Amino acid sequence: MHTTAIDLLLVSGSRPQLLERTLDSFGKNLLSNFEVSTVYANIDPFEGTAEDTQSCADLIRERFPACHIRAPDTCSFTGAVKWLWSNTSAAAALHLEDDWVIDREVRPEDVFPHFDNMTRQIAFLTREKNWKGSSPFHYEWSRRRIAGLNIGRKYNYDRPIFTTSPSFLERSFAHECASKMRLDLDPEKQLYGDRNPELGQYTKTFRSRLLGVGGDFWISDIGREHRQASNLKKTLIDGQSHWIRDVHESET
Repeated sequence: MHTTAIDLLLVSGSRPQLLERTLDSFGKNLLSNFEVSTVYANIDPFEGTAEDTQSCADLIRERFPACHIRAPDTCSFTGAVKWLWSNTSAAAALHLEDDWVIDREVRPEDVFPHFDNMTRQIAFLTREKNWKGSSPFHYEWSRRRIAGLNIGRKYNYDRPIFTTSPSFLERSFAHECASKMRLDLDPEKQLYGDRNPELGQYTKTFRSRLLGVGGDFWISDIGREHRQASNLKKTLIDGQSHWIRDVHESET
C-alpha cells in the first residue's frame, strides 16, 4: 500500500472533554504525519446533552472543516461503526473512538508496510487486549492446562480476532464488514467467531496485526477512569453491549 492518505472514522459520544483529549493527542502524534483525505464522525447522544453533542461537532469542525458528521437521535454503537466503515473512500482509514490517547509518534512507515493480501487491519496493542503471544497477529486463545495446572496458552490460528478499538483498516475489508454487520449485535463481537456466521466466515480468511507486540503499549484507554467515576459498567444483553449505571455504587 503506497500512500500516506487516510480517512478518519470517528466514533464519539456526547463527551466533549474526552473527545478533545483524544483529538489533541492523535492530532499531534499521528494525524499530523498523514494526509487526511476525508473525516466521517458519528456522535451518539451517549452520556451528554444536546449542547454536549453540539460541542463535540464544533471540536471536530474546528480541526476538520470539511468533515461529514452524523448525529442520530438514539445510540447505536453498531450503527455508528456500520455507517463509518461503509463510507470510507481512501485506500486505508483510521478508525478512532473518543476515549483514547496515543503515547508515541506514529508515521506512515510504521503502518502501511504491514498491509498485504491477508492483513487487512493494523490495530494498536493495548493493555486490555491481554495479548502475550509472540506472533504479531491477533488470534483467539484458550488456557492450556494439564492436571489442572495452567501451562500457557493455546492459539487458534483459524480464528483471527478483529477489533473496533483504534486501528487502521483497508477499504474493501471495511466495506465488506459493514455490509455484513447485523445491527442487533455488538460490532466487535460479531467481527469474528460464530455470532454472525456470514461476517465471521468472511473475516476468518484475513488477519489483524498488532502494533506494539514485545514492547510498550502505543495507546491508552482514558475511558475506563471516566466510566469508573460515572459508575458505568458494560454488560452484554442479547448480543449487544450496553452501558448501565451502577445505582448501588453511586449510593455508597
